[in-house]
Amino acid sequence: MRPNPLVSVYIPTKDRPKLLVRALTSVYLQTYQNIEVLVCDDGSETDLSAIQTAFSMLFERFVWIRNDVSLGVSAARNKLISVSSGDYITGLDDDDEFTPDRIESFVRSGLAEQYVFLSSRYLKCYTNSIIADRWKRRVITHKLLLNDNHVGNQVFTKKEYLLGVGGFEEDLNSRALEDYHLWIKMTKKYGNGFRMDIPSYKLYLNTHDMRKNIDRTLASKKLHLFFENVDGLTFRNRLNIKATRAIDGKYELSVKEYFQLVVYFCWYQLARVCYHKLLRQT
Repeated sequence: MRPNPLVSVYIPTKDRPKLLVRALTSVYLQTYQNIEVLVCDDGSETDLSAIQTAFSMLFERFVWIRNDVSLGVSAARNKLISVSSGDYITGLDDDDEFTPDRIESFVRSGLAEQYVFLSSRYLKCYTNSIIADRWKRRVITHKLLLNDNHVGNQVFTKKEYLLGVGGFEEDLNSRALEDYHLWIKMTKKYGNGFRMDIPSYKLYLNTHDMRKNIDRTLASKKLHLFFENVDGLTFRNRLNIKATRAIDGKYELSVKEYFQLVVYFCWYQLARVCYHKLLRQT
C-alpha cells in the first residue's frame, strides 16, 4: 500500500437534504485527508444544487452525478463506483455517518492488502441513545456469510473487487440485501474479508425522515428473491437469515418458521427473535 492512498467515498441520495449534509459533513471531518467524494442524486424532487455547490468548495475531489429518473440505490452506487478513481473505495448511506477516524483506521491498520475487504463494528443511534454493537474482531469467510451478514452494509475495499463480481445486483434494490449479496459474491470469488473491532460507522435507527422501516410483505418477497440469487444456501442457512431479519424487524416469521427454529435447535436465534419482538411492542 502507498503511504497515503486515495480513498473514494460513494454516497447515493434521494430527497433527504438535511441527512445528506450530515453524511457529507462526517466525511469532511475525517482525520484522513486524501479522499475523493462521489454523490449520486437519484432523481430527487428536492433541489440539492446548494448542497452540491457548498461541498464542491470544501472537497478537493468532488464528483456529483444526477439521475433525472430514479434508478434505485444499487444502480446509483454502481454508477459512482464505475467513475471512482481511488486506490480504495468505501460507501456511506445518506442517512448515516462516519466517525472521524473511520477511514484512517482502515488505511493505517495494514490489513487492506491482506483481505478482500475490511468492515467495522457499528454505533446504533436511536432517538435517545447510542449503542455499540457486540460484534468482535474476526475473519469473515464465505461460509460464515452464508449463515448471516457478519459485515453490515459497507466495506472498505478495492474498486477491482467490486467490479469483478458485477457490483451491486440492481434487481435486489430497496433494502433487499443487495449489500449482503455483494459481500457473499466477493468472498466466494476472491477470499476472506476482515471485521475490525473499532466501531466507526453510525447507523441511525428510529429517526424521522427515514426509509428503514419498510413494508414487511415487500421485504419477504425480496428476501426470497435474495435466496434465489445465492448459491449454496442450506435450509438451516435460510432459516438463520430469516431469523436475523426478524430480529431487525425486517421480516415476519410465520408460525411454521418459529416451529422450524425449534426443530433445528436454533434456540439462541429463537430467544433473540422473541426478545426483540417484545422490545418493539413495549
